[in-house]
Amino acid sequence: MSNFFDNFMGGLAFGMLANNPFFGGMFCWGFGRGFYNTVDFGTFANPFPSIFPPAEYMTTVSTSVMPTTFVNSGFPTIDFNSVGQSIWDMVKDPQAYYNKQMADWYESVNKNSNIKPDTEDTDDTDEVSNDNEKEKTTEISYDAKALKAKWSKKQPQLTDKFYSRVIEISKKVKCSPDDLMALMNLETRRTFSPSEKNPKSTATGLIQFTEGTAKTLGTSIPKLKKMTPVEQLDYVEKYLTYWKKEVGFSNDKQLSAGDLYALVAQPKNATKEVLIVAGTEAYEKNKKSWDRNNDKRITKSELGECLDDFRA
Repeated sequence: MSNFFDNFMGGLAFGMLANNPFFGGMFCWGFGRGFYNTVDFGTFANPFPSIFPPAEYMTTVSTSVMPTTFVNSGFPTIDFNSVGQSIWDMVKDPQAYYNKQMADWYESVNKNSNIKPDTEDTDDTDEVSNDNEKEKTTEISYDAKALKAKWSKKQPQLTDKFYSRVIEISKKVKCSPDDLMALMNLETRRTFSPSEKNPKSTATGLIQFTEGTAKTLGTSIPKLKKMTPVEQLDYVEKYLTYWKKEVGFSNDKQLSAGDLYALVAQPKNATKEVLIVAGTEAYEKNKKSWDRNNDKRITKSELGECLDDFRA
């Protein structure tokens, strides 16, 4: 008789928790729908498969929240040996009771699994995850000596002052000094010459200033050609500072290699991931160099990959 009572009370307690149609319909629908409905179980597998066939029961509840292992498999074992204490724990804090039972079940079934029990958030405040904290970031070095050590074999003509200015500019515009060096290496065809000219246009210098750009910066192509590399870096700084603000990047925005190259090559589109698409004149001119996967579009990520080919 004691076993029968324990089993009956255990089933009754679970019925109250799960708010199943058997308990709700025959005993205290209002009570079950009221107080115990504050426990957000979402869905449950059929706890009484012998009474409610799976097909019939599943028309009443869904199983989108519970793991697939619950579906039509019966309720996981809950310890009701001490039914009095179990019911008291359930009544005192239904949600905590449910969470503990489910955690115990997961632990027993998935000892060697990476599956973890779902937990219910009982706090009214939404929890916002910060994916940026999970991302692995490469620490940027602003060491002029280290930068020189890396580049001096390929660019022996560059002075200590040049490397120091590159560091200063990189700190100001928030980019990697190595990215900036790679960009100038690419734009000058590996010469770092302030008078290097594009054979197909008037673009000249460390980042290939155009006539319009030179005028905006308060200089001209003839003047830029006569500058030393260190002197022309002043205009590299002015250009990057101007366009970073112009396109809408915040002052604190850390520029990726793709961002940096886009500010020089496609400044008006620099905030977009897709910079150029097929069917445009710009695409036809640059597809061989920039469309690295031949998907008929050029992205900032691809520009960043281009810089990789011009690192020391």
